[in-house]
Amino acid sequence: CDLGRQEAFVQEAFNWQGRVDIWVNNAGADLLTGEASQWSFERKLDELWRMDVTATLRLSRLAGARMKARGSG
Repeated sequence: CDLGRQEAFVQEAFNWQGRVDIWVNNAGADLLTGEASQWSFERKLDELWRMDVTATLRLSRLAGARMKARGSG
């Protein structure tokens, strides 16, 4: 996921109810079925890293910064 899409996702979450009090990341890339099941180990590892580590950390940081600025969350 690119940073612009992640920022838009966090913005949408905060707009939904006007605030966010808790943020839970539940990410996972399906690498066991479909086209991805045929990928090499290295490609699967790259996708897992992008989705499960990089994207979730970025989302947490974006949401956390908004919560911190608001003084709660």
